[in-house]
Amino acid sequence: MYVLDVLEDEPYDLERVTGTLKDILTDMSLDAQVNAFASVQAFLESHAANPCHVLFMDIEMPDMMGIELAKTLREKSPAPLIVYVTSRDDYMREAFGLNVVAFVSKRELKSGLKHALGQCLDILKSQKRLVLKTSGGVRIVRTDDIVCVYREGRKNFVLTTAGTFQVYQETIEHIMESAGDPWWVMTSRSALVNVRHVSDTADGCLYSTGSDHVEYLSRNRQKDFDDKLMAWTLSRMETRR
Repeated sequence: MYVLDVLEDEPYDLERVTGTLKDILTDMSLDAQVNAFASVQAFLESHAANPCHVLFMDIEMPDMMGIELAKTLREKSPAPLIVYVTSRDDYMREAFGLNVVAFVSKRELKSGLKHALGQCLDILKSQKRLVLKTSGGVRIVRTDDIVCVYREGRKNFVLTTAGTFQVYQETIEHIMESAGDPWWVMTSRSALVNVRHVSDTADGCLYSTGSDHVEYLSRNRQKDFDDKLMAWTLSRMETRR
């Protein structure tokens, strides 16, 4: 189920955007959770425990401008998709590179929200994500962003492009099954590696781009890993043609 958050400091607009979204979801027969927030602080507290897939928000707010909040959220893994619901369009240039999908005019709310939501759903459907339980609450992570999953003692950890965190009530095997990602491979009984991020291999060690973490490749997993890495490399070559 998708989680859609609405952030708007004006009570009338908050109710209007939230209600319009719910009407659109009903028309689409789509099951989604819609949450409404009147302050950035309330949103951030909720987002830490229950991350949203899409954030619909105003640009101009008293406690933090929408552009600054988008920059903060960009550091999260994964960052939510953002739709600005505003009466202004002079911030478009500043929003480039901030995971912003659309600007919706408050004057054409329903048609704009419907189009923007459709764009967001298309993006989300193309991005496989996992919902993982951590000490800080639930985290939604794109499988593309996971570098590896490994076990130390009885604890399981997930290394992403944004950092490392421990996961609870999950096994490495179940995470691999849930992801269904063609570019993941078990490199040992205690490690799962995403070949997208492998930068080098030497003497049974696997090195990843942008990380000091090293994983070890078991001899009986060598062929599976080599086949997967070769398939990934060839697929990238085909894409660049």
